[in-house]
Amino acid sequence: MLLRDPGAQSLKLVGAENGVFAYIYRQRDVLNELRTYNCSPSSRRFAFALVIRYIQVEDVTGSWELIKYSVIGDFVNKYSMEPDEAIDEALKHIWSIFHGWGAKEGDYDFPYVQPDPEPIPLLDISFPSRTETLNEKQRMVYDAVMAAAMDCTNTHPLLLYVKGAGGTGKSHLFTVLGEDLQRAGLLSMYTAFSGVATQVLPFGRTCHTGYGIPKTRPVLGKEPLSNIGLESDRAARIHASHVHFIDEISMLKEWHFQVINQILQDIMFTENRSRPPFGNKVVVIGGDFRQTSPIVSKDEGSVIEESVYAHQHFKLFKCLDENMRASEDPVYAEYLQTVADGSANEPGSRKIIIPKGLLQNSPKTLKKKRRGRPKLLRIRPFQHHNDLSDLVTAVFRRGGGTDMSSGEEAFLAPTNENCDMVNVICDIALSRVQSDLKLFDSHSVFENPQNINEGIETSEEDEFALTIPDALAAKVVGSSLPPHELKLKKDAIVMVPRNLSLPMGIVIGTVARVTNIGINMVTMLVLTGKMKGEEVVLPRIRMEDDEVAKPKIAVRYQIPLRLAYAYTIHRAQSRTLKKVGLYLPKPVFAHGMLYVALSRARRLEDLHLLIEDGPFQGRVTRDGRSFGEVATMNIVDAEVLELV
Repeated sequence: MLLRDPGAQSLKLVGAENGVFAYIYRQRDVLNELRTYNCSPSSRRFAFALVIRYIQVEDVTGSWELIKYSVIGDFVNKYSMEPDEAIDEALKHIWSIFHGWGAKEGDYDFPYVQPDPEPIPLLDISFPSRTETLNEKQRMVYDAVMAAAMDCTNTHPLLLYVKGAGGTGKSHLFTVLGEDLQRAGLLSMYTAFSGVATQVLPFGRTCHTGYGIPKTRPVLGKEPLSNIGLESDRAARIHASHVHFIDEISMLKEWHFQVINQILQDIMFTENRSRPPFGNKVVVIGGDFRQTSPIVSKDEGSVIEESVYAHQHFKLFKCLDENMRASEDPVYAEYLQTVADGSANEPGSRKIIIPKGLLQNSPKTLKKKRRGRPKLLRIRPFQHHNDLSDLVTAVFRRGGGTDMSSGEEAFLAPTNENCDMVNVICDIALSRVQSDLKLFDSHSVFENPQNINEGIETSEEDEFALTIPDALAAKVVGSSLPPHELKLKKDAIVMVPRNLSLPMGIVIGTVARVTNIGINMVTMLVLTGKMKGEEVVLPRIRMEDDEVAKPKIAVRYQIPLRLAYAYTIHRAQSRTLKKVGLYLPKPVFAHGMLYVALSRARRLEDLHLLIEDGPFQGRVTRDGRSFGEVATMNIVDAEVLELV
């Protein structure tokens, strides 16, 4: 066989044609291991659903027959069910997971059992209204939204933009509003751009799921803008919701906003007549345009042209600036505002000098202020470090009350390559249990997109790109792909790189700790989101990225995890951390990145910096002497801030 197929590098690849043989080999491998893997039956059902959805198993019915008796133990033992009844309940659970992905009967060659009806998303209102927890500015927003929602004429629906940084109380305000709207007999719908942000909203969904925003920009006139059918359950949910809350609005693109506007109009006004913006619904959007803008590819226009504020209806939204929650560190919060608006930069420059420290009233001197003498101040220092090992020690200091396994401490860096390097160093330096290292090698290939397979003419540049050999697929690095070589050990901190199940809270940015490692699967204890404290099993699945190797599609069969001691600044945008290590081997490269990185810490004392010397950044010297200051780049797009 090796003489016939000399390119094969292992037994798994012998006789393979474009990786097909190896692909089938892994299917059987994963399913056989899952049947006896040490985990709960419910975790095994979720892992089985992932295998069916992502690996495209050819014989789904046969796979179910192989595994069905290993996924019913909880129903048999806990509820004393007979095997046949327990199998039906297991199928209900699996199909409820499929339904959460938008699947329906007939999408899989698999026994169908109708899941229990999805409950109406009602909030807990068994307690009195929480309006007393709102401050003055929050109450202004509350009154405006309640008045608009209760307006029976609906002649002037409210379009409101609640402007404010993350962590200032928007989620709390939106939840209180939803509770009181429900008390008045009105329903609300909550969405956010990222999966992480949906976890703090009641029944939160991503904007893509809630409004049917497709993965790529649809071709006008040839493709529907939204993938939601007008007679579907999702359309009924949109129709029934009187108020729509949309968070992280700054991350949406202009065409995303158009899809939301269009689907609301289509659902609310099916006849061809004058259709008010957003279907006459009360729409409340929230976000902070001082943070990073959406990622724009080279095929798209400028950031300004592609961002949500370029949409013609954005100017219809009334803006209320909210500074809702008192900061734990007011002096640091004030400094962050100067970073956000660019006033901390050197005049006429993108260069910013991060000072040795910030001045703050000293509590000790305030109590013992001497008559006739000025009030003394103390300097609260920025904590600069000399190398990565020093930074690692500071962020994950043992014995200092910081638990490295909590997932609430992290390093931030500009790129995935920077993060991968830090992750390796952290995993070696911080492992409390020197357990055996497990290496998961991926099976990575390139595939042609559908339009090329259909014979559609391509450009010369694309023709050249199509000649890229599959051997290079393992070298591809993408934010939505796990690494080709995934090195894990017990207690390693990991992150999910893509949305696997929004209803279950296994989304992009979910942080977890590894508790068990198999051959083709990993058990993790979830540390963030609605599944916090629960164990989940993730098997090796198929993942795609159509951006990193255009026009080809990068396909990788791998455990959907990556080490998460460090992650990109962009990925951290929806999180607040107890301790932050900011690592800048090179300056940030986009609007709002430095502000996002610095603002992930609530207090100055929780922030540690390592800014390496380079052409555009490094330690500041005057007359050959260093005074503890460092310089780097702070990119603030004034045009963006002026537009909002």
